Amino acid sequence: MSLIGMGAEQINQRHLLQRQRLAGHFLDRLKKLALIQRLGAATEVQQEVAQRSDHYRLLIMKTLKVAFLSSAVLEFFSSVAIAAVAIYIGFSLFGAISFGPAASLTLSSGLFILALAPVFSTAAPICPGVS
Repeated sequence: MSLIGMGAEQINQRHLLQRQRLAGHFLDRLKKLALIQRLGAATEVQQEVAQRSDHYRLLIMKTLKVAFLSSAVLEFFSSVAIAAVAIYIGFSLFGAISFGPAASLTLSSGLFILALAPVFSTAAPICPGVS
């Protein structure tokens, strides 16, 4: 899970400079709009801004796609981990397993652990700076 988060962060950092440049280009054209109109280059600049905004849109979509896919994978692994805890608690209460703290597990402690399992799986980040 931490490798997925770090990979998504690397892709986001790689696209950060390109997004900043595209936003700066748009702001520069916006500031000089009066000069562009006086020079009669409005249609050329409009086409250039449209082309750059399409590139910006594609870049944002790539970044969002990676972010959503990585969050879906992290949620999947989190659900699998909670399911493994639930299976362990269920089999230990049933008496089918005896390793670990299964012998001292009661119904109330098992329910308490199951109630807290989703909180611990989503609240504690694995790597600092990666959520």
